[in-house]
Amino acid sequence: MGDIESSYITPDGYFRHTIVFESKQEVWNSVCYGMLKLRNGDQLLSINNEDTTLLSHEDALRVFENLPSNKDENITMTYRRPSTRNVVDFSFELNCSLGSSAVEARINNESSVPESDWIKKSAVTIQNRGTNRYMQALEKNCVIFKELISSIPGQKPKDFHICHFTEERWIESNSHAMLRRYMDEEHKDYLHVTCDGNIILSSTCSVFKLKVERMHAFVIMEEIVTGKVLCLEDFNDCCAKFIHPTNYAADHINYIDHMEEKFRFKRDSVPCLRQ
Repeated sequence: MGDIESSYITPDGYFRHTIVFESKQEVWNSVCYGMLKLRNGDQLLSINNEDTTLLSHEDALRVFENLPSNKDENITMTYRRPSTRNVVDFSFELNCSLGSSAVEARINNESSVPESDWIKKSAVTIQNRGTNRYMQALEKNCVIFKELISSIPGQKPKDFHICHFTEERWIESNSHAMLRRYMDEEHKDYLHVTCDGNIILSSTCSVFKLKVERMHAFVIMEEIVTGKVLCLEDFNDCCAKFIHPTNYAADHINYIDHMEEKFRFKRDSVPCLRQ
């Protein structure tokens, strides 16, 4: 359809993917992809519920390349249009005729709202990188990282509902980075960081930024009000806290890349919210 130009935004730690058409590509787009209504400068936010602001350029391209084009499979996409300050959510199908390189698109649903009103919900897990320990809310005052192991062949630890959180994300007006809050699937309360950095569930939510390392290897989770960062201090301890890191400066251009392992986590989307 065109090209994607990607830039890594510091110090907010996210990727901005912009759709770019050359003149002849715009003509081709109007003929074969006109139904998608994409324009120069549109900024990609998600594909198939995959948050592309946390994906590197190569990973975002890989998502595009793996889109199904020979099946009646629904594809979802969200983009921000800077010229109108609107966010568009739409779903569509792609079809590539046998023996032809042409791809046809069919829109199934489309909605557009001002970016100040847009909010996206996804089911996600927060994982202690390199382990099977996932954030879980065992009780309202007990949010910990605990190992999950399944005895069922083929079941992955992140398939357990106990480690699923509903992530609500929206666009910060100044930086256009994503702000996020998290609701526990079981208790229907939000993650809240107390004054001493402990994590509990509460009707009062804390707001976070996920800042991704520039190679998409890990994320750090920063609480907005205090600037504290999620930390699992002891590898053998399951209790995590939000603390002020003492060995980095947030104004350093590559500070996220140099965060210690105890601040590094992995955020994954899971297929669906529990009904």
